[in-house]
Amino acid sequence: MNDENDFGADEKANFEVEGNLDNVDPQSGSTGDTTFDFSEDLVKAYQEAELSSKADRSKKIPDGKYEAVISKVSPEMYQGKPKLSMQLKITNGNSKNRIFFNNYPLATPVGLSRLKNDINTLGLKLDDIRQLKEMVGEMLDKRVAIVIKTNASNTKYQNCYINSLLSTEDELPADDPFN
Repeated sequence: MNDENDFGADEKANFEVEGNLDNVDPQSGSTGDTTFDFSEDLVKAYQEAELSSKADRSKKIPDGKYEAVISKVSPEMYQGKPKLSMQLKITNGNSKNRIFFNNYPLATPVGLSRLKNDINTLGLKLDDIRQLKEMVGEMLDKRVAIVIKTNASNTKYQNCYINSLLSTEDELPADDPFN
């Protein structure tokens, strides 16, 4: 399941919540470890953050083709099952700077197949799933062409398909995201 969010700002503070994935609560999916550093950058970013209305945050990204940058990739546990979470920041069109959250449930054949296809599209090779944690850094900052499409069986959710890896010279047509 995928959903999206609009942070309403051009920049966002990046900080990591460290946790031990071996100590995951099977009910909540939480590691229980919420230790992180309240750096001066984080404090300043919070003070400068703008509020957006709930209506703005809940709007779906319109179905279509977009350019995006992979801004975060993290292996996680959710309800006792492994998943890979990927955040894609849209870099063009009316949805520029919005974030799409793409999740790969690693306990399902469909999730594994999607992950394997997307890793291949990124020009990477993963022969052994146990090496996934070491690969996440190689996925970061890759420019990709994506298609976002509302799920036909449950319109509450949207799916994201990574169509191709873009070089710095590649661009999608600026006039119509559906071409």
